[in-house]
Amino acid sequence: ASVQLVSTFDAKQFEDPDAALWPAYFWLWNAPLDPQVLRAQLRDMNAHGAKSVCMLPMPHAFRPDSTNNGLDPDYLTPEYFERVKFAVDEAAHLGMNWWLYDEGGWPSGQALGKVTEGHPELSRRAVVREKVAADKPFVVPSDALALVVDSSERKVVAPSETWTPATPDDVAYLYKFSQGGPADLLNPNAVARFIEITHDAYAKIIAEHFGKTIRFTFTDEPAVAMPRPPDHFSWFEGIDARYGALSSGAFAEDLPQFFVEPTPEISPSTARARVDLYD
Repeated sequence: ASVQLVSTFDAKQFEDPDAALWPAYFWLWNAPLDPQVLRAQLRDMNAHGAKSVCMLPMPHAFRPDSTNNGLDPDYLTPEYFERVKFAVDEAAHLGMNWWLYDEGGWPSGQALGKVTEGHPELSRRAVVREKVAADKPFVVPSDALALVVDSSERKVVAPSETWTPATPDDVAYLYKFSQGGPADLLNPNAVARFIEITHDAYAKIIAEHFGKTIRFTFTDEPAVAMPRPPDHFSWFEGIDARYGALSSGAFAEDLPQFFVEPTPEISPSTARARVDLYD
């Protein structure tokens, strides 16, 4: 982008800029939401030049062991949204700017556990592995990813196929899926549910302020699970095809390399495979 010089300068706008141009302060809702207190605090902020605020809810369920949160009514309840509307209406009356925030606490993307509540299929998926004994034939489970044998030549055995060890010294690992924990932000269905619970719910009550009092949204460090060799790496549908488009290697054949712990002695080929997986 290029810088465009202008010949006009509005001294009044420079002296008293639009509220959206002021620093935005986090306003932690960490107590009972008495409407009169909300109004008084907004007016006090505005009077002291804090013209742009970002309300951050601090519900009881957010880090209950380490913080003493006192939000009431509780996060995302109908009564909570009533208080939000009351506060945004007051901010609009004062000519203030309101940043919309999308989580109860942080990091964004979980709706404080409500994304996976009743929907365990939206939780994180990972690829894990377990060693398979080379003492008898082994049928690869149909719901596994693959079995990979490390011998003189790496061999991939597909789901539902049978592996018959050549020698008792063969080393083979079964690569399979595990699921559970936080919402999987690599899953479009999980993200759609998060948006439905948060952004869409806010839109139902304060959409009239969008583009006016509310011109920005803030989202706080949404993330996926980092790979943890030699334990697991995150999975999403199509990752194998994406890997094939980026890498000169084959995804199934490279599975053992994703579980190598990074050390200064790591081989260039393994380092390359890990970089391609991360990408």
